[in-house]
Amino acid sequence: MDENLRSIIRAMKSLQKKGLLYIEDNVELKSEVNYQFILNIVENLDLTIDIEEYEKIKDNREELIYQLALLSFGEKQLVSDFEIEFIEGIIMNYIDIEDPVILFDDYVFVQKKNVIQELYEKSVIQIKEKKFPKMIFKSRVEDI
Repeated sequence: MDENLRSIIRAMKSLQKKGLLYIEDNVELKSEVNYQFILNIVENLDLTIDIEEYEKIKDNREELIYQLALLSFGEKQLVSDFEIEFIEGIIMNYIDIEDPVILFDDYVFVQKKNVIQELYEKSVIQIKEKKFPKMIFKSRVEDI
């Protein structure tokens, strides 16, 4: 077996053990991310930016997304390029960056409600299929 493939399989199995990835029991190695994990990240993003700073970068979509991604990490926290790119992907897919809300002296970016609803629905399906344990839902899955 190719060493790269072996290392990918090991990494996937490690993610599965941590509850972040589901791998089907077959030769194809189909995998599925734990949507509860994505929801948890999206719900815990702190996406507020000062009005003046927003006005400077609002026309540069890439810079805006990059700055929002950086805001998600603590100031003293060391962050890798991979982590920033991961959060940028989350922001692009799940956050409405076109229409922020003004709250006091900041712009606040909110979730795309329809996309978040889909994530919840996919999470429930994963739980019912016993791919992942229930982590973020307080009620019973049958009630959802």
